[in-house]
Amino acid sequence: AGEAGPGGMASGRVTWSPLGSYPGSEALVTAVEKTNLSFGGGAWYTHRNAVTDWYIWDEEAQTADAHAFTVDATLQVGRFSGHVSGFHREVDPREAGFGSYAGAGYNVQGGLLLIPERLFGSLRYSEAAPDRDRDAGKTREVAGGLQMYQRGHQSKIHVEAGWSQQHDEERWLDTEFVRIQYQLLF
Repeated sequence: AGEAGPGGMASGRVTWSPLGSYPGSEALVTAVEKTNLSFGGGAWYTHRNAVTDWYIWDEEAQTADAHAFTVDATLQVGRFSGHVSGFHREVDPREAGFGSYAGAGYNVQGGLLLIPERLFGSLRYSEAAPDRDRDAGKTREVAGGLQMYQRGHQSKIHVEAGWSQQHDEERWLDTEFVRIQYQLLF
């Protein structure tokens, strides 16, 4: 495996909100009075950085050049919040014997404020492929969630349950899951 080099990274993001204001969160605590519609995009580029978490093989970290971009849109109307996002990433390992690869994915989510300042429910579907030329590592997920607010986003419990599939070298493997998270911001 290669050694981490001096590397470098540049990133940026722009957002445009033609209606209303930029939503600070996909989950609503209170109903929005004016419709919010926002579009965003971001990109990053790394040069000779150590590859660890985005590396699709089980090798040690090596250096690579990589770039990615994301696009997203959020719509909030009354008690409804919808969000869609997608990403594309390309990684070019600098060490001989490892080929370049590209991955992509997307997420679609809709939610409804059930009880203002107390309960928000959502449904989400997502897919990702770390290397679009290989089945191994591809994932799909369907989940439903509830956010129970004590003090808005400052103190809340998030419960999520769903089904996911991950492809190994031969087939899709199914998993059911439940996640519980508590958030406290101060």
